[in-house]
Amino acid sequence: MAMIDTSQFTLFGFDLTQIVAWFRLAYRQLIWDENAYLKTNFYPEITIIDSDFESSAAQSNPSIAEAERFGAVIIAASQVLSRSLSLPAVTELYLEDAVALDVMSHCPFPAEDVVFGWRIVHRDNDLVIVEWGLVAKSVVQSSLRELGFEPQHERDLPEVWAELEPGRSVLLIGYGEARRRAAYTKRLQNIAIKAIGVWALLLALLGSLSLYARLQNTELEQRLSEVADEAENVTSVRERLASGRELLNVATTFSSERVPVRGRLHALAQLSPDSVYLQRLEFKGNSAAITGLATNAADYLATLAESDQFAGLEATSAFTRDRRTSLERFTIDIQYDSEATDD
Repeated sequence: MAMIDTSQFTLFGFDLTQIVAWFRLAYRQLIWDENAYLKTNFYPEITIIDSDFESSAAQSNPSIAEAERFGAVIIAASQVLSRSLSLPAVTELYLEDAVALDVMSHCPFPAEDVVFGWRIVHRDNDLVIVEWGLVAKSVVQSSLRELGFEPQHERDLPEVWAELEPGRSVLLIGYGEARRRAAYTKRLQNIAIKAIGVWALLLALLGSLSLYARLQNTELEQRLSEVADEAENVTSVRERLASGRELLNVATTFSSERVPVRGRLHALAQLSPDSVYLQRLEFKGNSAAITGLATNAADYLATLAESDQFAGLEATSAFTRDRRTSLERFTIDIQYDSEATDD
């Protein structure tokens, strides 16, 4: 007969017995409770060996096709001592121990001469209704021998159920119930393995999709970078074309006015390095106004002054940096010697 479990669980001096008891209760209700979904749908069915007793309460869900069938022997209610009791809901944490105490307090025989079983009839917020059945071992052994079983051969014994009244019975602990429980546990393990396999497959699939998306994103970023570089090159070419167009406009203006300034243009061209871009030239008599861009406008002005080809040079405005080209914009007035010729 079961005795009270006095084992304690501690961690760093804290008593965890109550927490462990709650976990055990949750596990028992999830896996082994008679109304639990898993047990209702996956617990193996049994065959009642006692043909005089037919009770659906002593069988699992008969809709499950079972390759291996398990037998059960029924002890008639006339040979069973039974009792129903109401316990506080919190007692369910140690329900097996509480039932064992109640059985021992009502048992008329020595504990070693009887076997018992119990079941939860009903639960509500405050109470747990339990009923138990008690049978003498000699009665169970006699019933097993009548059906051709040897009680000493424990591995070959069927389950033994005690009838409380027609339609209700409880499983007596200590006979062939372990085989069916093991089959149930194995079935749950197989289901869990399959579920884990499906989850692993889904995770692998999601990982593959994530990796593919990351590779696609990397490729798109690389292409975007290439497009940005090409756009930058195109912008640079457009700026050069615009600068060339401005120079062409200046040359066209001079050509259309037919000003005899060939020599002056040649002189300015020779004195202007590649870093200088002339945007506008205006000749009036012995003077000229030059507007343009240069890497260093001051150096360009100094170059013109050092050439000794001009009577006077004057920067009519401060040098400013062009935001678009990052070059210095300048405007210079040139005075030519009145005796110099244009050719």
